[in-house]
Amino acid sequence: MRSFIKITMLAAVMMGQQQTGYAQTDHAEALRNADSTHFSVNSKGGWQMYNSYVASAKRDSIRLELILQRNDDIKWEEWHQVGTIRTARFRPKAARKISARLQQAELEIEIRPDGGCYLRVGSGDLQQVNQVVIPFIVVFKK
Repeated sequence: MRSFIKITMLAAVMMGQQQTGYAQTDHAEALRNADSTHFSVNSKGGWQMYNSYVASAKRDSIRLELILQRNDDIKWEEWHQVGTIRTARFRPKAARKISARLQQAELEIEIRPDGGCYLRVGSGDLQQVNQVVIPFIVVFKK
């Protein structure tokens, strides 16, 4: 019998207009404050990382926590690489897909065996704002 993958996701999308002054817009400063030991953000793709945490949750599962920021100038319905899990022991043996309802959008995350982490909106839409900050916690089977 095929065992089920336990996936836990806590996610929220915090959106704010850039003019409020609360969104961090300096990519270099965001990276300086973020722990990139086990996760590297796709900065060339326009993503910023406020923080990351990657560790064993149990003997057979991994916990990944990210707080990412992105300017809302992409096609959210397409897959976008947000970053890579750098440490091989924290990568899944098979691709893992996680989804969650976030406000009016269904957010989908895929973590691949090469460590690539991809994100898209499967249905619905993110509000049209200058920047989107996406914090999430996922626990997935190796």
